[in-house]
Amino acid sequence: RLNLFRDDFMFPVMVLAKNDLEHNIATVARFCSDHDVSIAPHGKATMSPELLHRQLDAGSWAITASTASQARIFRAFGIRRILIAHQVVDPAASRWVWDELQNHPDVEILCLVDSVEGVELMDSALAGRPDGRPIDALVEIGIQSGRTGCRTVDEAIAVAQRISASPRLRLAGTEC
Repeated sequence: RLNLFRDDFMFPVMVLAKNDLEHNIATVARFCSDHDVSIAPHGKATMSPELLHRQLDAGSWAITASTASQARIFRAFGIRRILIAHQVVDPAASRWVWDELQNHPDVEILCLVDSVEGVELMDSALAGRPDGRPIDALVEIGIQSGRTGCRTVDEAIAVAQRISASPRLRLAGTEC
C-alpha cells in the first residue's frame, strides 16, 4: 500500500474516507430536497471528476468553476452545466464559452457580470461571431465594501439593461 508520508506524493493531497464522503453528499442532497433548493458546489477545491459526478448524481444543479479555464477542465470531465463564478473578461475565454455553447447544444454555461464594462468586454471579444446561442449571464449583486458585485440597485439595473441589449448575452437572472 502507498504511504502518504513516505511515497512521492506532491502536496496538497486530499484523502477522503468513502463512508464520510457518501454521508456528506447524501446529507446535502437531503437538505436541498427538504428545503426545495438547488446547489452548484464549487469544483475548484478538488478538481476531481469522480467527486463532481457523484455530486451531480446526488442532485446538484451544476458545478461551479472559478474561471473559464476551470470550466474548460470540467467540460473535459464531461460536466454539462457549469456556473462560472466570475466575469469572463478575457477575450479567449469569452470565445471559448461561446464556441462551446454553439458546438454542444446539451451544455449550459452561465457566468456572472457585475459591471457594464464587463458586458462590453465580452461583447467586444465576441464581435464578428455568427448569430447563435447567447451566453447566459447573471447580474452579480454584491455588498458595500465587498470584493465583487453591483453595489447599488441602479448599478444592477444598468448591468441588466446592458446584458439585455447585447446580441451575444442573455440575462438569466441575478446572483448574490
